[in-house]
Amino acid sequence: MNRKTRNPTDRLCADRASLVRAGVFVLALFIAAVSLGPLGAAFAYEEASGEPRSSSEGGQAQQTECPVMIGNKIDPNFSTIDQGRRVYFCCKFCLAAFEEAPEKYRANLPPPQEGTSEVAGNAETMEGGHDHATVHGQPHGLGRLVRFAGKFHPLVVHFPIALVIAAALAEILAFVTKSQVLRGSARFMIVFGAVCAAVAALLGWAAGAFSNYPEGFSWALSLHRWLGTSVGLLVIVSAVLCELSYRRESRVMGLAYRALLFLAAILVGLTGYWGGVLVYGLGHHSW
Repeated sequence: MNRKTRNPTDRLCADRASLVRAGVFVLALFIAAVSLGPLGAAFAYEEASGEPRSSSEGGQAQQTECPVMIGNKIDPNFSTIDQGRRVYFCCKFCLAAFEEAPEKYRANLPPPQEGTSEVAGNAETMEGGHDHATVHGQPHGLGRLVRFAGKFHPLVVHFPIALVIAAALAEILAFVTKSQVLRGSARFMIVFGAVCAAVAALLGWAAGAFSNYPEGFSWALSLHRWLGTSVGLLVIVSAVLCELSYRRESRVMGLAYRALLFLAAILVGLTGYWGGVLVYGLGHHSW
């Protein structure tokens, strides 16, 4: 008789506190996981790509910053030839912007030394002298259709990333609050995320088929491609286990589904990071 039901206000405050603690835990876990990507990229940038030439190349002053996005460290994998000198950029978008209107950004370059110049030749035939994310020549027929479909990969890929991470967060909050609404939300998000992951993976292969990264940078494409494919399969298996656990009321399948879901939530963040490396370069997250 002395044990009474807690006041609804007290219960609400307790639930909110639990939600905050669970949210902070998931956020910290996600930040810690994604931080591994920039740390690895910083090491790879120093060891594999190396710094730009320490001495003046062709008599020109050393360039350390992107002329388009001032303050961004340059990536030696993205460069072009302008007025007899090699110009470096932080990413392929800056390279494209410079080639479209070089007069807007020349003032941001260090001044070349007088009396010397670098023989440019044809910029398209120089290594690194064009956008490495595009392939030479135009495909025809089915190849053109595949290449066009690959352009939608950056648009679609954001859905499985957000849905998988949100589903993992919903499962943690559901465990803390015993909310069936959150469990139902997680079920919907993981199933929808699995469909989006399959589509994103296919579009990613289509986009990668028509890319042309330099030899020293192709490993990042392979890492992103196979990691993304593996995570996509992992998400699909998680969705299947989720449905089976609900329909068969299997505790074992439920535990397996959640374990794979949490693993996929971590890996999908890392996969997204390496996809960003392909766009912005290895040095984008340098300190």
